[in-house]
Amino acid sequence: MKHHRTNRPDRLLNPGATAVEIRCDHAAAPFDRLAIEMERTWGVDQLPGLVTPALAEKYGRAIAHLNSMINDGKPEEVAAAAANCVKGMTAMDAEARSLGHKPITPDVFEYEHEGHHFGIVRDVAVAAIAEAQRPGITIYTMREVAIALHAARHAVAAVKDAFPGAMVTSIRSPIGEDIDDELPY
Repeated sequence: MKHHRTNRPDRLLNPGATAVEIRCDHAAAPFDRLAIEMERTWGVDQLPGLVTPALAEKYGRAIAHLNSMINDGKPEEVAAAAANCVKGMTAMDAEARSLGHKPITPDVFEYEHEGHHFGIVRDVAVAAIAEAQRPGITIYTMREVAIALHAARHAVAAVKDAFPGAMVTSIRSPIGEDIDDELPY
C-alpha cells in the first residue's frame, strides 16, 4: 500500500535527501499514516484482495500514479495523488466492510521462556497487528521460526531422529566448544 521509496523526511537523519524528496515525502505523509492504520486493521497488503476487482484495479492505478509522481519529483502532484489514494483506501475499507469482511484478529501463539515473552503468528500480513495488540511481546512469523530452527537443525534434528517423540528443552554448545581447558598431557 505504501509507495516504494523509503521516506527520507529530513536532512539531519538523511543527509542525502534532496529538498524535492523531502517535500514529496511530506506530501505523501497522510497517505502513509492511513496505510499503516489499514495494515493494522486488515493485514499487510490484504485490503485490495477483499474488495471488488474493479475497485482494486482503480486503486492500483491511483498507487501507480502516486509512485510516478514521486519518481518524477513533483511535490504538488504527489500531494494530489496521495489525497486520491486516501480516498481510494477509504473506499476499499468501506467496501470490504459492506461485503461482510471483518478486520483481522490474528492468532498469536504466546510463550514465555526464561523471562522472555514471545508470540508466533502465521505470516507477515498479521505481524504488525499482533505487535500493536501485544506491546512488550516479541512477535515472530512462522517463516522466522522456520529459519531459526533450520539454523539449529543439526542439534534439534539429531535429537528428534534419535529419540522419536522427544521434546527439545534447551540447546547448548556441544561438549568442548565452550571449554577452554588444556588437555592434561
